[in-house]
Amino acid sequence: MEMVTKFSRQRNTVRHTAIIMILWIFLLAIFVLILNLPWTPVIKGLGQDRGLYAYVGNAILHGQLPYRDVWEQKPPIGLYLNALAVLLFGRNPWATWWFNLIWVALSAIAAFLVIKKMMGLISGTVASVLFILGVMSPKIFQGGNLMEIYALLPQVVIIGCVYRFFVTKHNHWAFLAGLVTGLAFMTKQTSIALGISSLFVIMLVSLLLHEFKHFWLRLAGFIAGFLIPLGVALINWSSVGALNDFLDGVFIHSISYVGAGAPFLQSLFNTLTRALPVFFISKLYYIASLSFLLYVITNLPWLIGRLFPNRIIRKIVAYIPISPVELTMLAVFIALPLEIVFASLGGRNFGHYFLSLIPAVTTAVAYSFFKVVAFLRSPRFGGTNPHTWMGVVGIVLALFALAWMARALIDERPSRAQVAGLPAAFTEQYELDDLDKYIIATTQPTDPVMVWDIRVGLNFITDRRPPQRVLFPGNLFTAANTSRSGFSEFLKEFEKTPPMLILVQKVSSIGLPFVNVPLEQMCSNGSCMDDYALALKSPDIDAELQQFRQYFLDHYSLDNQINDWLIYRHIP
Repeated sequence: MEMVTKFSRQRNTVRHTAIIMILWIFLLAIFVLILNLPWTPVIKGLGQDRGLYAYVGNAILHGQLPYRDVWEQKPPIGLYLNALAVLLFGRNPWATWWFNLIWVALSAIAAFLVIKKMMGLISGTVASVLFILGVMSPKIFQGGNLMEIYALLPQVVIIGCVYRFFVTKHNHWAFLAGLVTGLAFMTKQTSIALGISSLFVIMLVSLLLHEFKHFWLRLAGFIAGFLIPLGVALINWSSVGALNDFLDGVFIHSISYVGAGAPFLQSLFNTLTRALPVFFISKLYYIASLSFLLYVITNLPWLIGRLFPNRIIRKIVAYIPISPVELTMLAVFIALPLEIVFASLGGRNFGHYFLSLIPAVTTAVAYSFFKVVAFLRSPRFGGTNPHTWMGVVGIVLALFALAWMARALIDERPSRAQVAGLPAAFTEQYELDDLDKYIIATTQPTDPVMVWDIRVGLNFITDRRPPQRVLFPGNLFTAANTSRSGFSEFLKEFEKTPPMLILVQKVSSIGLPFVNVPLEQMCSNGSCMDDYALALKSPDIDAELQQFRQYFLDHYSLDNQINDWLIYRHIP
């Protein structure tokens, strides 16, 4: 009878815990929905990168192949996720809004489940809220539908795989960690800091524990897992004769993009001293970094015992174990500086680059709460006890994190007007602006329309196809691209299918020059981005621009101006 009662209690406890978890997951989804209200298509347009990716997704659904038919330098997973968004929700700005909301919610829920499993309910709960607030920080979120957003989920899963590896010591978890790292890479090339740090820690621990046979198996497994997504992509694009196009976009152009930025050390210095401090997420990053003090205090004896196998020291520390949580957290803490390194590679420090920090940062902050809970449950108190001082440090860091959370809640809460627009999210209403209406009214669906800007979302909304495969003209100015998809190829495409309209900003908001003025005036008074101004000094690009300008002057005339957009129409 007593056993039946005990079993009944356990079953009720499990049921109670499951109900709480389901309720919290539901609340997280609602929380993401509320914080996304300021970014609905009723309030914000598609934006630049977001609209470009939406167009590529729609093009994929119409049979076009990325890199061959629509050229982009981002890896394919995010582009195909945009195709899925359009397939599920239709060709309208709400498609990516809803899909992005779902993806952020799934990533936050995954963070909750992984960190709860590692460090308990309190840490998981706090981490999931911090995760959402960090992602939704306006200056780095920028409306979402960015490759960094789609790389969040695989990064969270990497942490879970590494934790399961250290719990079970089954080598297939190292393989899975490599596989998910490969998926992260094929979403955004710079989203692999957690994967690299995880491999390093798995290998380091294998050596410290003298598991030499498993060392090679784990290394091979991780590398094999990482190569699978890349191998699938290579086989796919090779099978349709577009392997060079794929390599050009995902690798060659990306390397050139990095090289065209500031020198790495200068970029890293600028990131640490100028770029990162501007963003509110930096405060949470500093808290996460300081949490490493707790890690050192907790695990220094074990590390000393393993790194310095002196007999006297080993007698003191040999019996001290280290938990799977602590081993996993070593990978997370190593990832923190690596994330800054990868964010600095492009030399441009755009806000959305720092989205990649969120999984490692929130997990590191959750570690502080984990230590506070352990401290409060421990009987080991006393002013001279290191455990007490660790608890004090943890409490201070936890309070700073809670203060950050409160400030973020205030800053990111939607206004009453934005909340009042919630019904539009379910009716998918949005209003075309004057430029959209003009394009639709003055062109046919078969007429190509070129946007000399990154705002290819105009093509997505109006359902007008660009005449060229290089969607963003800025990529034409990249040196590595001129051999195959630069101006020479662009001019051939342009002359073969002249666009009915060419849309140009009177003063480019992104410093992109156009040939509606003499070439020597295209970058006057520092109006161009440095990359573009440098490219104009190339004799080859100069000659091709002269040819393009002459064709433009012979075949196009100014048709209209709407706001800051100049609209040029093709002369039959």
